[in-house]
Amino acid sequence: MVHALILGEHGDSEIAVWSRANIGGTPIRGNTILGKGCTQAFLEGLLQQVCRAAYEIIERKGYTNWAIGLVIAHLVRTIQEDQGSVLPITVRLHGEYDIDDVCLSIPVRVGIEGAGERLPTPLDEDERKALVGSAEVLKGICRSLAL
Repeated sequence: MVHALILGEHGDSEIAVWSRANIGGTPIRGNTILGKGCTQAFLEGLLQQVCRAAYEIIERKGYTNWAIGLVIAHLVRTIQEDQGSVLPITVRLHGEYDIDDVCLSIPVRVGIEGAGERLPTPLDEDERKALVGSAEVLKGICRSLAL
């Protein structure tokens, strides 16, 4: 099973937490897994594919409603069954990762009460800087809309 987190805004400045990503418990970064070398260049290319996926779906179909529907169904089931699952959902940050006053996807426990405890994932320095950059992208958009 592949375990990897995508954090930040949902779009071009989202970040992959490669320092924690693993396949079957084997860390991805810097390893060869099932014959694939997971170099930094490979991982950057993979993240670009993830970031571009919505654009490609829209180009082919004109919309991404099926994926959105699946995510909503999963969230509803998680809440309804009070699963207490930790999911990357968008919440307003109050100092997590040294970021304030912007909404980003971070790991949060989800259950019958909705978004619960935040579970900040340790990030390496490059990931932390990229997440701060993602927050700045959103803050810039908000400032431009306030004019």
